[in-house]
Amino acid sequence: LKALSYVQTSFSQLPFATSALRVSLQDPSERKLLRTPTRYTCTYTISPRFYETTIESISFKVQPTGVVSAVLNINPLTIDGQRVTKFVLPNETDFKAIDPTIKDRLILYCYPGLEPQIFTLTKASSRKSPPSFPSKCPKCDSPLKWNTVEEKKVACCSADLVCVNDSVKDISHFVGRRALNVPSLSDNLIKELVEKSVITTVADLFQLSQSDWQLAETVSFEE
Repeated sequence: LKALSYVQTSFSQLPFATSALRVSLQDPSERKLLRTPTRYTCTYTISPRFYETTIESISFKVQPTGVVSAVLNINPLTIDGQRVTKFVLPNETDFKAIDPTIKDRLILYCYPGLEPQIFTLTKASSRKSPPSFPSKCPKCDSPLKWNTVEEKKVACCSADLVCVNDSVKDISHFVGRRALNVPSLSDNLIKELVEKSVITTVADLFQLSQSDWQLAETVSFEE
């Protein structure tokens, strides 16, 4: 139980990700310590932490998969030691479900080592009209095509890989040997950073935070 208390209060410092602990007691006399005294084991769920922020702007991006996602640019938060400046809604269904707009109050929850999720959204008292999900690709202006994936309405650029690869090609060319010559930024790494919406244009390279570079180092090591 001391371990449970420690993990609950210090999970952001742990070298591993966990959302629950399973306690197992070998001595039958200690079973009363568990929530279910007739069993030898019990699972304790780690409580999530909650974070409050506001939406500063909303943009739409084409992911490397070709899917168009909504990006909520939020007032920066520090979650598990990482600076979080945006939250991605991967499809139109999720976007319309919360109907976000600028200055809305957003409450996120996060389990240790996992991506933050939306807990609730409180609409601003003097809110502006929410933006509509685009009908054309925000990058190349091609018409969007719609698919249903796991009951979610997903928008994709009709230009397929021609559009998707543009961002990666532009950035790869800029950091290539004949330009900035940054060999540590490989094509696979750039694709990963674009997919996570860390960068979408060449200009974003000059605004990367320390946590962004740590992500880059992690992906580079995995390669």
